[in-house]
Amino acid sequence: MAARKTPYGYRLSGGKIVISEDEAEIIRQIFTDKANGISGTQLADKLNNSNISYFCENSARASDRVYSILRDERYLGRDGYPQIVDEDVFNKARGSLVKSNRTPKTDAYTILKKLTVCSECGKNMVHFSCRTGKKKWRCTTKGCVNFKPSFTDDEFHKAIIGIISAVTDEPHKLDTGESLTEYKPTVDVMRIENETIRLKAIQPIDYDAIKREILALAVEKYECCTYSRAPYLTAELQDIITEHGAMEGLDTEYLQRIVKRITVNGEKKISIEFTNGKTISYERGGE
Repeated sequence: MAARKTPYGYRLSGGKIVISEDEAEIIRQIFTDKANGISGTQLADKLNNSNISYFCENSARASDRVYSILRDERYLGRDGYPQIVDEDVFNKARGSLVKSNRTPKTDAYTILKKLTVCSECGKNMVHFSCRTGKKKWRCTTKGCVNFKPSFTDDEFHKAIIGIISAVTDEPHKLDTGESLTEYKPTVDVMRIENETIRLKAIQPIDYDAIKREILALAVEKYECCTYSRAPYLTAELQDIITEHGAMEGLDTEYLQRIVKRITVNGEKKISIEFTNGKTISYERGGE
C-alpha cells in the first residue's frame, strides 16, 4: 500500500487538511468500541477481516495501525487538524489503553534484550554471565563482530543513561529537522504552469484545454507534497521527557515509552533510536 500523505481519517483538499468522512466514521467506531471495553487486538482482527484496504494487509499491521490511531491526539483537533473524536470518548479509550499497557509486567533484562539490536547483522543482543561471573552483552550470531563480549552491564547502563540524560537536559537534540508538510515542485509542475500561461495568451481562449491543464497541474502539485509525522512525534516525545525529568536508574518502563531500539555497531558504539526516528550515540569514555 502506498504511503499516505495524511493520517487516516483526513485528506488534502485545496491545500488544506479536511476530514475524509468515510474514514472518520471508522476512526470514531474504533474509539467508541475501545472505550466500551473491546480490546485493540479484537478491533484489529475485525478490521483486518473487512474489505477496508488500510487494515486488511495482515493482522499484525492492522493491530499496529489501530493502536497508532488510539494514541493520536490529532483526532481531538490538535496541530491544525479538524476534530473527529469527542474528547470524552478519546480519554475513555485512552484510559483503557493505558490500563491495558500496564500489565503484565516484564522483567528489566527481557525488555532490554528486546530493545537491543546488533546493527551489523540485525539480531538481538543477549545478556549473559561470563566465566568470571560478570554480566556482559553480545550478539547472538556466531561469527558476528559483536559475538565476542565487549562491554559489561555497568558500561551498557552508563551509555543508555548518558544518552537519556543528554536529551533530558537538552530536548532540542531530538529535533529531526523535518517539517510537517513540504512542497517541492518538479519540472513537470513548471512545464504545466508554463503551458497554462501559454494557452491563456492564445485568442480565442480554449477554456477546455486550459481546464485540462489546471486539473493536471493540481494532480502534479499534490504529488509534490510530502507529509511527515516526525514533528508531531518529536513534540510528544519532548513532552514525555520534560515531564519525566532526570532518569537516575535504568527505568525500563520509561525506556519503552521513548525508545524504538538500542543498537550496537561494529565499533562497539551504543546508540538509541528514539520513537520519532532520531538516533543519538554514546562513545565509550564520553559522548
